[in-house]
Amino acid sequence: MWRIGVVACICLSNLLFPALVQSAPRIFYTDVESGPNTGGENNNGAYLSLFGKGFGTDLTQIKVYVGNGEVSRYMYLGPSLGRPDVQQLSVQLGQATSSGPVKVVVNGVSSNTDHTFTVRPGNFYFISLTGSDSNGAVNDVTHPFRTPNYVKGLISPGDFLVVRGGTYVLDDGTNNISNSTWLRYPPNGTAASPNTLMGYPGETVIVKPLNSWIWLWAGDGTAGSHWVISNFNVLYVNCTAGSALLLSTVTTVSDVCLGNQVAHKLTDIRAVNINFDGQNLGGMCAGSGDSPVNVQYSDHVKVLGVSVHDTANNPNEAGHVIYLAAVQNATEVGWNALWNIPHSRAVVQVHQDSFGGACWGQKFLTDIQIHDNLLHDLAGQPIMLDGGTGDIQVYNNLIYNVRDVTYSDIFSLRASGGTLNASLYNNTAYADALTGGQGFMLGFGSANLPQHVTLYNNIFYLTDPQDLWYGSDWFSTDQVAAWIKGGNVTSANNLWYGSRSAMPSFAGYHELNVNPQLVNPRLGNFALRGGSPAIGAGCLILQRKDSLSHGDKTKGCNDRVDLGANQ
Repeated sequence: MWRIGVVACICLSNLLFPALVQSAPRIFYTDVESGPNTGGENNNGAYLSLFGKGFGTDLTQIKVYVGNGEVSRYMYLGPSLGRPDVQQLSVQLGQATSSGPVKVVVNGVSSNTDHTFTVRPGNFYFISLTGSDSNGAVNDVTHPFRTPNYVKGLISPGDFLVVRGGTYVLDDGTNNISNSTWLRYPPNGTAASPNTLMGYPGETVIVKPLNSWIWLWAGDGTAGSHWVISNFNVLYVNCTAGSALLLSTVTTVSDVCLGNQVAHKLTDIRAVNINFDGQNLGGMCAGSGDSPVNVQYSDHVKVLGVSVHDTANNPNEAGHVIYLAAVQNATEVGWNALWNIPHSRAVVQVHQDSFGGACWGQKFLTDIQIHDNLLHDLAGQPIMLDGGTGDIQVYNNLIYNVRDVTYSDIFSLRASGGTLNASLYNNTAYADALTGGQGFMLGFGSANLPQHVTLYNNIFYLTDPQDLWYGSDWFSTDQVAAWIKGGNVTSANNLWYGSRSAMPSFAGYHELNVNPQLVNPRLGNFALRGGSPAIGAGCLILQRKDSLSHGDKTKGCNDRVDLGANQ
């Protein structure tokens, strides 16, 4: 029987197999996946940051191997800039490393080896507040450059821009801002040799936008491809700039999805380990609809280990925190922490913003994974899937302390266009759906109802008994009931608790309507107490490979695992 462990004073319970997790390190994701093992600082090549758990607290007890060799330098061990319970371990490769699996060994116990690194050529351009664009030298940490927009004219595919510690105030006249952007339209990398813009591991790199964006790829007749952006702290002092991390733009989204115009697509971008601190001053711009992270026309974008918090207390704020818009495929939003967001629209929104719905009738935003995110103390729907959405997986997310007076649902499955095929599994939601009113854990439909919704292994806990398990702000009760009766919802092994209403009519195999016996949800501890009805009562039927399961697992409904096991 599988069981959830406990992480004290952290808002998430532990992983599967607690005894194993306590003794074995686990790598969830990395920032870069390739780079040189020579050149740069001390001729030891690329910096690599690993993110996971079980790394311990003592760098001297850790060994990291890449391919057949041990890394040359251990640089940083501590909390990541994303979820507070995820550790960061940063190293520099060195010439003993080679292409192959990445492995962490802590006190003699080895990690998983399903993450790989490829050794390939590349140069290093260091950027510093004390540097000089006229006197900087490639591969020389003692002679840094000053600005990313200058260095972008020097680089080739596979190169690294490494920003040293300090505070970069973008609009102070010293940062070579181009069209209101710190790094605007840089040249493409390649699939084999992506470029990288990273903060130096172990140093605090702070970027303060005033009227400028930080990163902007694609648009103005250009495309952006094959980049990694990692290890930055973004401090807002106001929010006039809009999106801090704007990944791709198109001139007219509706033209793109209708095929009437050649647009400029963003391809293969990794945004990893970035902290957006609104300082209760900014983070989403009132009335503008801008978002700290905005992904538009793209393929294979990953937003991993990003935190957004303490945004402005502005009741007119109209933005989203992470906004997946336009036409995109294979986007991954994982391991992020979004909290203390007192006013927003949907916090994570997937929506084809297509000028009146012209492009909602096809799966224009599809093959999207939203997983392992921590969302709490916020307003707006935590997750909304709307127009033009297709195949989307929402799993391993923890949602709590949602207080909203405007929107009526926690999981907003609007599905405008009717193409949404959503799978929700291993999520835990502990929330009041509509403060002061009757809301829904699951909100169905807008212009259309979803094509299909699949629910497995979730713990749905409503903190206001008047809230309902499902409903719609757009369709009548009879219309939703007919849609459900048509077999459009598949549900099994979920736990429903807190509402006066009975379990949903679509409830299937081994559904429970009992208290899950969470340890202390008021204090953010969502582990299960001993004897919880959720222990051993779940069913993992989907085949996948993620950082919390131990490899690929396919189980039939007769195999019993924990509900919400991967929280």
